[in-house]
Amino acid sequence: MSLRTGYVITAFLPVLYCGFQNPIGIWWVFMHGPAPMPLHLYRRALRVSEFIPVTNLVIVGAVLWLAVRMEKVSLPPPEGDLRTALRMAAVGLGAAAIWLLLCVAIYATARPRSTHFATSRLVQKSFMFWVPMSLAAAVVEELWRAVCLYTLSGLGRARSVAITSLAFGLAHADSPGHVASTMLIAAWLGVIFLSTQSLVAIVIAHVAINIGMVVLARSWYRFGHSP
Repeated sequence: MSLRTGYVITAFLPVLYCGFQNPIGIWWVFMHGPAPMPLHLYRRALRVSEFIPVTNLVIVGAVLWLAVRMEKVSLPPPEGDLRTALRMAAVGLGAAAIWLLLCVAIYATARPRSTHFATSRLVQKSFMFWVPMSLAAAVVEELWRAVCLYTLSGLGRARSVAITSLAFGLAHADSPGHVASTMLIAAWLGVIFLSTQSLVAIVIAHVAINIGMVVLARSWYRFGHSP
């Protein structure tokens, strides 16, 4: 795969994630500006928003499949040996544990307001949403990361990790803090992948980090930790 194609695929994630917005919300703002949306329309917009992350993942998966087929990218196969797969899963869980412990330390120091978590619709969702969504997102986004790191490998490890981390952060550009944290997570996962050459390790780490962050945020809110 050419370096130019690698750049395109790397940039595709933030362009899609940031560009594919709720069509009902866009229509309302275009027609009525900042006027408050009627309750029935707001509820409909919320229902539509549930499908947007799933649609994004399907589109990213289709683009990756076409790119791999057309450019004949050779990715490391999932570990066929059970012992190797379990070892890489343990590496992924260890990487996630290190990240989550760091987040606990940051929470204890920064002490974010509990109201921040109370107003987050994603945090309020049940684990019937979070577990399958985390698994699907981890598989698709880590395949994206693997393809990007391979196609940008000619730039060197540091630059390829930096570029993919920036793209991953911009794909989650709902706030400056989220951009910064996802960039750091992406860099951590990129280092894990380049060190292990294992898709299993980074998928497991991604799932564990996503679910662990939800558990941490809910616990912080439930026990009333606020300044």
